[in-house]
Amino acid sequence: MACAALAGAHSSGVLEHPAAPTERSDLFLSGHGDIPAGVQATKSGAEDFLTRPVAKATLLDAIERALRRQRETCEQHRRLAQFRQLVASLRPASWMFSCGRFAAN
Repeated sequence: MACAALAGAHSSGVLEHPAAPTERSDLFLSGHGDIPAGVQATKSGAEDFLTRPVAKATLLDAIERALRRQRETCEQHRRLAQFRQLVASLRPASWMFSCGRFAAN
């Protein structure tokens, strides 16, 4: 999970350029939280949008959720890569058979 300290107008640039899911999990903490900013952060892939002051327990819960989601995403990508390797290693006849079709060769 990446952490960046941004203030004011600088934070709007981050909202315009969301990262791929495996790169980071964003938590936005704002002193000027409003509904449009929260919606924009969510659409840009923010894990959570919190307004200050925020209770310590609330912040820690948000961090734990973001870390859990990040681990789950990484695990899904790892499994997908393993599956792709397996499929790439199959001969065409084996692949066709494993998909429920019978190859005559």
